[in-house]
Amino acid sequence: MVSRSTIALAVAVAATGGVEAFSPSAFHLGIAPARLRSAICPVSRGLPPSVPRSINARLRMKAEEHTDGPSGGDAISDAVDKLQSKMMAATLALTILLSGGVVAPEKSMAQPATASPPGTGISNGGVATNGPSATPSDTSVIQEQASQRKVAKLDPGVQDKVQVFAEILSGINSAYVDAPDLDKITELGFNAMLNSLDPYTEFENPKMTDQMRTLTTGNYGGVGLAIQKLKEPQTDKDEPYVYVMNSFQGYAWSAGIRPGDKILKVDGVDVANKPVGEVSELLKGQQGTQVVVTIERVGTNGPIEKQLTRRQVPIRDVPIAMTIDDKNEVGYAKLAGFSSSAPFELRYVINKMQEQTNLKGFILDMRGNSGGLLSSAVQIADIFLPENVPVVSTKGRADQSPDLASDDFGFKPDRKDTMYKSMLIPKFMGRSPDGAPVFSDKPLLDPGVKLVVLVDKQTASAAEIVAGAIQDHDRGVVMGQTTYGKGLVQVLQKLSGGRQLKYTSAKYYTPSGRCIQSKSYKNEEGKVGTKATTLEDKDRMVFYTDNGRPVRDGGGIEPDVKIEPPKRGQLKQALGRWDAFYRYAGVIAKDLQDGEIKAKDDKPMVSDEVYNDFKKWSMDKMGDAALASSGPYSRGLDLLTEALNEGGFNEAIPDVKALKKHLGELMVKEFETDKKVIKELLEDQLRRRYVVDAQVLSWGLINDATAEKAVEYVEKDELYTGILNTKQPIPGAQIATSSNSDGAAGAAE
Repeated sequence: MVSRSTIALAVAVAATGGVEAFSPSAFHLGIAPARLRSAICPVSRGLPPSVPRSINARLRMKAEEHTDGPSGGDAISDAVDKLQSKMMAATLALTILLSGGVVAPEKSMAQPATASPPGTGISNGGVATNGPSATPSDTSVIQEQASQRKVAKLDPGVQDKVQVFAEILSGINSAYVDAPDLDKITELGFNAMLNSLDPYTEFENPKMTDQMRTLTTGNYGGVGLAIQKLKEPQTDKDEPYVYVMNSFQGYAWSAGIRPGDKILKVDGVDVANKPVGEVSELLKGQQGTQVVVTIERVGTNGPIEKQLTRRQVPIRDVPIAMTIDDKNEVGYAKLAGFSSSAPFELRYVINKMQEQTNLKGFILDMRGNSGGLLSSAVQIADIFLPENVPVVSTKGRADQSPDLASDDFGFKPDRKDTMYKSMLIPKFMGRSPDGAPVFSDKPLLDPGVKLVVLVDKQTASAAEIVAGAIQDHDRGVVMGQTTYGKGLVQVLQKLSGGRQLKYTSAKYYTPSGRCIQSKSYKNEEGKVGTKATTLEDKDRMVFYTDNGRPVRDGGGIEPDVKIEPPKRGQLKQALGRWDAFYRYAGVIAKDLQDGEIKAKDDKPMVSDEVYNDFKKWSMDKMGDAALASSGPYSRGLDLLTEALNEGGFNEAIPDVKALKKHLGELMVKEFETDKKVIKELLEDQLRRRYVVDAQVLSWGLINDATAEKAVEYVEKDELYTGILNTKQPIPGAQIATSSNSDGAAGAAE
């Protein structure tokens, strides 16, 4: 157990920063109780001079504006001329996919599907969503290719498909019985076409393009609120109003809005029954303007009006960093994403830690990190690895972006295969006797500092690149669960009209030569367009780290130290689906007179009395029936009941209903068997009513068994070095050679 009395806050970065990024207020105000705040040297505003912002451009690809559309050749009707923007988007998309994708698609399949039902194949546009997903679209390793291709001369095969699409769209537009929504049907067609390739290739309309820009830059214009609709427990329908799920420090939090608040109006506009996206748009606006948000809070009399200022809101990739041992010698940082600012944030907190304490070990927590920019992944690897060693290589089907020039650092990402190597970031160490500046010739994190990387099954893409590079070079110990296994690179390609195409352009390989992609989207002929298949263990190849340790491809990054995840009880999941923890936190918060004091002093807030009250409240609100209907077997039992009724076996139906009720009763018993986990979830939601994210996260580390195990490996040399020097073979595994490793650079012989 990481005792809260031993947590010394060396550096704490609020989840969304303060008004000034990395300002002293971001460290001291409302982040940790006074006794947990160790002395922090005065911090100048902005990033320290030793971290040049130009480094961020090292792997960024040049942006070029598209000026020429498809010539079209001949005989295009007036109706099609009016649809030129959509034709241009379709032409560009087909041309790019048929010339530059990682796998050659079947041309007969790469056509818009005109008969797809609404919603088919449309992903969330790269917007991060709550909860796990089978194929999350937000786990992309994205090469920042913002260029548009000039389509001067189309491949005849592409031209034919574009012409057919133009004729179909023209006919529908001019002769269909009702006036069609061209934006809707073309977007459905594009996404049905692209979804047949893989889950990550998608068409993004202007709104989705803005959302992707937020993810990649780590900034958006707004008021600093995360909002969501809740489900009504008995009906499973959305409630009419949206609720505040998170309020960002320095923005909405400072204006007095808290998680749990219900938003009633925005600038006088009633938002009842409005979609979340529409409410979000009402909150956004020109920077510097004011917006009045009317909220309802449990325990208060009547609506409350809050005035907020719209501005640029940074989304921090490093929400918290601190030391977590008795001697303040083990550093910890949570890395939540890979936007363009992530390398600077991580460099900054590591630099401050090493200035203020004698670090013996460092824990990089990438659990739940679904990835981001390839360039940021390489730059973060620079922090830990020696100069000029491989970090990752990419291998595509065709030359990527032949019209792109080299960037500021001489990287020209226009080759079929690209190797990215580590680059030493100069660190100012002081001045020589004659006054000349002196820079370190070592990585930012001193090579003598032990490194432990925490991962889980939601760790994906860019996060897997960093974990794989550290593992392959034996720089640190990877601990946790096997990662997601996404070894594909996506490119962002601008289209006309503010639209964008995100498509898979390459596979990536770790320094040892392994591709950790766990699923294949190719059929037996090697073409895409079929359901994903998972690589079997017997087909996975063995590669070797620098120290000769065996590692395997094709199934994510397997940790050096496996930590089994806690069992997911059915009751816990049911309570989560009904937002029971969130709802009850709002109910009880009004009655906790000392709640804010306890939260700020890191004292437990969920006593046995509060827990028993939560149990009673949950049963009153949900009941056995609702719990039973939330179980994993509920849908199957309902189908069985329908089948029995249709088949004339009505006498058996009471037995099925009795079984369903019994399952609900078993779930209720989990209030006792899973008490510890349920209490922790309730603690998390209750604390969010009083303190900012950084302090909630620091509390969560207190009972974090994986973090505790990581500290143990740092403190015990025999455990740490024993892992990095283990060379035991993997029984029954195939050894990779240059001929069977898919041509990856650096494949083990």
